[in-house]
Amino acid sequence: MVLETLRANAERYKPELFDFFRWPMSEILDGSPLLVADRDPEDQFRTWLKLWPAHCTVWIGDIYSSGKTEHRTHFRTLAEWYQIGPVMGNFTCGSSFKPGSYQRSNENLNGHRFLVVESDVLSRDEIGAVFAFLRRRLHYELHCIIDTAGKSLHGWFETPPNKIWENRLKAGLEVFGCDPKVFTYSQPVRVPGAWRDGKLQRLIWLRQ
Repeated sequence: MVLETLRANAERYKPELFDFFRWPMSEILDGSPLLVADRDPEDQFRTWLKLWPAHCTVWIGDIYSSGKTEHRTHFRTLAEWYQIGPVMGNFTCGSSFKPGSYQRSNENLNGHRFLVVESDVLSRDEIGAVFAFLRRRLHYELHCIIDTAGKSLHGWFETPPNKIWENRLKAGLEVFGCDPKVFTYSQPVRVPGAWRDGKLQRLIWLRQ
C-alpha cells in the first residue's frame, strides 16, 4: 500500500517535476565541479575508476562477457584496470564483485556501490530534472553523469541506506519514466572512455 501511494503521488507530481527541477544538458556540462567532458578516453576512464573504493573488483566487458571461466579476465581490481585502460568492452556495473568471479550475477556481488539512474523515454533535459530532484529534494549524492553516446544519460548516485528506502525510491523513479532494469545491481551500464559506433562514452559531470 505504501508503494502504491508513492506511485500515485509521483504521478500527480510528474508534470511539476520537469519545470521545478529543470537541469538541461547544457547546464550539466557547464556546472560540473570538475571539467571532464573534453578529456581524452584514457583520462576519462581512469578518472571514473577513482570513484570506486580501492579494494573493489569491477566487471568491464560486453553484454555476453560473463558466465564462462574465460570471462574471469573481465573481473579485475582497480589497479589492474588502471593499467589496462578501457579496452575490454563498453559496459560495466554499479556494483563490485567477489574476487575470482567470472559470472555477472547478483549472487557474486561484493557490495552495492552505486545506484545508476537512466531513461529510454525521457529526453536528456528531462532526465536531468530527475537527477536534480534526487540531489536537491531527496539529498542523494551524485557521483557522476555519463553520456552514453546514444540518446540517454546515466546518473551514478549513492545507494539508498536500506531495502525499504530503495524500493520506495525505485517505485517513484519508475513512474517518472526511469528504466527499472537498470536498478538491478548486476545490470550492464555504459562505461566512460569506451567508443560506441564512433562516438565516445564520456563523463560530462563529476563531483569534486
